[in-house]
Amino acid sequence: MIANFFNKTKPILAIIIGVLFLVYYVLAIVTNGNTVVTSDMVLNKTMYLFLFLILFFLVQFINRKNTLSKLNTYVLLILVILFGVFPQSMDVHQPFYAHLFLLLAFRKIYSLTINKSIKSKVFDSAFWIGVASIIYNFSFIFLLLLIVAILFFKKQSIRNFVILIVGFLTPVYLLFTYYFFVDNMEGFYQLFSFHHSFSFGYITSNYSVWIAFMTLFFLLIGALFMIVLKINLLT
Repeated sequence: MIANFFNKTKPILAIIIGVLFLVYYVLAIVTNGNTVVTSDMVLNKTMYLFLFLILFFLVQFINRKNTLSKLNTYVLLILVILFGVFPQSMDVHQPFYAHLFLLLAFRKIYSLTINKSIKSKVFDSAFWIGVASIIYNFSFIFLLLLIVAILFFKKQSIRNFVILIVGFLTPVYLLFTYYFFVDNMEGFYQLFSFHHSFSFGYITSNYSVWIAFMTLFFLLIGALFMIVLKINLLT
């Protein structure tokens, strides 16, 4: 029943997924102990919703353009649930902006399946990954995805790998030029200073996480129930 429900694309499904995301979004704000409710905060959080709308549009566009999950809403549903499981990802900061550019790169990477303008697609993909890496330096890891795609789709050649490097370094070089002329090389080096943390303490202290887990749990139970029901009908 649940599988059949989300296996179709209807406006009501988009509304349900949108409401579910709003619930997670509000819970992430409310359960954040550092949140101080002011008019500016409410305005900023409302404006951030438009950024999430752009994110969902890009994800759905890539999904439909490349028929990754056919014509259904599973991709958006899973994305919304993941936002609920990791509420800190709903804080609009560097990783969020970086992922918007990474989605543009993913669009070009997927289009490598079509044997047309390969060099342009490789350059564009590497370029957007370079822009994302400037915003959030760990984004450079997605260069591996582009390399794997080139090998997997049998587009490997010395020229394509050179284009990959040039595409990635182009935005980095432009930014380097800017910092060089304003005499702020320390700021440029700071952008590529890597900091990481493996702390997951927020999982035990954020109620929205448990609500997201419960949503995922009931979806899995419903899916298992439908599988068992179909097996019984076939036997």
